[in-house]
Amino acid sequence: RGDSCIRVCTSYEWSEWTGTLYLGHVTTVSAVCVTEDGHVASGDEFGGVSIWKSDGSCRMMTASCPGAIQALLPYRLRDGRLVLLAGSSGGRLNVIDWDTATVLYGVDIRSLP
Repeated sequence: RGDSCIRVCTSYEWSEWTGTLYLGHVTTVSAVCVTEDGHVASGDEFGGVSIWKSDGSCRMMTASCPGAIQALLPYRLRDGRLVLLAGSSGGRLNVIDWDTATVLYGVDIRSLP
């Protein structure tokens, strides 16, 4: 926005003998969007979506869509809630709740008339 830059971290890694947890993306980021008030979301080539918090942490969704995320659009509903529209190369469009990072609705756009 204007002369400002955004910072998106590709991944943080935490490991222990119990396994590994990745925060963010583990593959190439294919889409990024920024809301009017500066919130950031990103999608990757595996269909994962991350909604980033101001402290640098994120809410992760692993493979929310089949195929690479090609489009992200923040949208405010009539009731004031912020959602994220995520479209993928696999033909899926998901409506994701911004606060909880859960899919509210999804449709295969190839099946629409």
